[in-house]
Amino acid sequence: MCVDPINPGCYFAGDSTSIRYCTPDTVTLFAGDESTGFADGVGSAARFDGVADLLCTANGEKLYAADCGNIRIRLVDTKTQAVTTLAGNGAEPFDYTSPASRQGRIYKPYKFTFDRSRATKPESVLYYRSGHLICRFEIQTGATAVIDLDGIDETCDRNTSRSFYPFTADCTPSGHLIVTCANTNGVYAIDPVTCKAELLVSKNDPGFDVRGRQMVDGSGDVARCGWMWDLVVVDSDQCAYIIDRSFRLLRHMTLPARFFESQPTASH
Repeated sequence: MCVDPINPGCYFAGDSTSIRYCTPDTVTLFAGDESTGFADGVGSAARFDGVADLLCTANGEKLYAADCGNIRIRLVDTKTQAVTTLAGNGAEPFDYTSPASRQGRIYKPYKFTFDRSRATKPESVLYYRSGHLICRFEIQTGATAVIDLDGIDETCDRNTSRSFYPFTADCTPSGHLIVTCANTNGVYAIDPVTCKAELLVSKNDPGFDVRGRQMVDGSGDVARCGWMWDLVVVDSDQCAYIIDRSFRLLRHMTLPARFFESQPTASH
């Protein structure tokens, strides 16, 4: 789901087979229909298989769709409702344990966010989650790459407390990604340039089971969170709001000021 930046109170919502346009009073079909499949086309002629996330440009003219089931990144022209494919070919999953096989391939895109640092042209790069990996996609060239995080085991089973399984992310003006981890229940800051991951708050102990955990407010390792379903970075308050699904709470997290310091402007 994402808001329509041109029309306050309206938003785009994705479901298993289509994209809907929602106003305060109505919900209408925008692209796709009730049939699962894959096809580029205009409006209801297009086909999707699991719209996992949507991201709209600031001018409201382009809508990026994570077509998870079709293993593709789709582009929707909001004026014409034309749907095209930007990346992906529906290929089978790559080998997670092989860095060489992961690079340059799209696999089940999910949870989009633009690179908001001034080091890149605005809205030219987006990050997305792919399984237990975070990937970088250059919109103009179509190049995609996995961010191989330094010091993090990305090959462990997703159900162990040792591995890093990102669930959702948002980008700060400094270009850092604020990421929630589904199986450590921690919040991390990732620097895509250095590939360093910094634990900001909450962490599981070995043998952790969220069903027996107590919610704790606090900072650093003192805080305890559950399964953090989504988050959004709010520049004006230098914070992130996080949906903690396990405890059914909206959590507020103050972020370090350095994440809101813009990088040098890119020359394009």
